[in-house]
Amino acid sequence: MDLRQIRYFLTVAEEGQITSAAKKLHMEQPPLSRQMRLIEEELGVALFDRSGRRLRLTPAGERLRERSAGLLRQLEETVTEVRELDGGMRGVLSVGAVVSCTSLLPGPLRRFRERYPDVSFKLSEGDHHLLGERLDRREIEIAVARLPFEAPGGEDRYEIRPLPSDPIVALLPTGAWKTSGGAAPAYDGLMPDGLIPDGMAQGGVMQGGVMQGGVMQGGVMQGGVMQGGAMQGGFVQGGLAQGGLAHDGLAYGADAEPLSLAELAAYPLVSLKTDRTVVMHETIMRAFADAGLRPRVLCECASVAIALTLVAHGFGAALLPKSVMSTFPLAGIERRAIRDADLLSEVGLVWLKDRYLSRAARRFIALFGAPDGQSGDGGLS
Repeated sequence: MDLRQIRYFLTVAEEGQITSAAKKLHMEQPPLSRQMRLIEEELGVALFDRSGRRLRLTPAGERLRERSAGLLRQLEETVTEVRELDGGMRGVLSVGAVVSCTSLLPGPLRRFRERYPDVSFKLSEGDHHLLGERLDRREIEIAVARLPFEAPGGEDRYEIRPLPSDPIVALLPTGAWKTSGGAAPAYDGLMPDGLIPDGMAQGGVMQGGVMQGGVMQGGVMQGGVMQGGAMQGGFVQGGLAQGGLAHDGLAYGADAEPLSLAELAAYPLVSLKTDRTVVMHETIMRAFADAGLRPRVLCECASVAIALTLVAHGFGAALLPKSVMSTFPLAGIERRAIRDADLLSEVGLVWLKDRYLSRAARRFIALFGAPDGQSGDGGLS
């Protein structure tokens, strides 16, 4: 067997069909079928079960696939290492990230590009399992992820460089929480029991202004949301938010009153959770349980974008890392700190142990350790 045949075999094993494998390899089907027969004859074993519509690997074929893939990875790493001996910095740097960490990338990528203009980038996103698989297949060299890294095999397989922790905050529909007088939260325009708190919209009229079709114009909305401007469709326009500036529909400012776990437990929650990544959800639920509280989780979802969209449309609140709003600056969401729980999301750079890292990957990792490289534009703060 030669390297060309190994590549042919791995492509057929991946595709499960000679036709699609030949198309991917840019060759005709008969020569590829002949190469598979020659490999089987040379080894004296059947590599494929041809009884169904798709080719399935026999136990011998599966073992050859595992070993062959490893040999090709080692060859590719060796070629990369040899080429880098001349001192040049070029090629492609492949980086993966979970969606909630993508705001960390622009700054380091820009600085890297300024220093090493002959290196281009290949970026991908996915959950921990998908990123772990891509690291194994050498499709990416580095992953930026929440910790612990919940890929199969455990964290012991990986080198991890921690980055600054990301505080978990409460994200709510803008104006949903009326802070004055200790009023309870509103949910989808109404209290959970159908009541409207004092000072909220009653009969379409708001204090200091008129609510018409969901738009408040020329008045004051209490609750630290908007003053002296107009709110239209969840956007703050032409005014200041009490307690800080309003930016992109998100209420910022140090004066925004933090919320307690007890207050949040009374509000419908949207929780970020998948079948394969559960640590953040369990950490938040444990904080409620330790305080003797049982929150009302209306929805578990696997997507940060979906969770924030639901929040922006008044479905509920979400407890998420602060930096996600840099990735998804949706209008209609305000951010509150949590006063009685020190909840943090750990973040780190992840790569496989005992695997050669290209010089570009090593330099990229080093950028995150520099004083100006720990966060990208709009990253952790």
